[in-house]
Amino acid sequence: MAWFTTSDLEEFLAAAGGFLRSRPAEHTVALTVAEDLRRRGLTTYGVDV
Repeated sequence: MAWFTTSDLEEFLAAAGGFLRSRPAEHTVALTVAEDLRRRGLTTYGVDV
């Protein structure tokens, strides 16, 4: 699989969400950040992605 970047949260979750959720204890930070961005918006951490 090739690497790519995206600023589209839904695209990221579509591509990586299943993998991240398959082992939630190991991916807690990524899952938490993604959920915060989804719920609160892309400026949640002060930077518009």
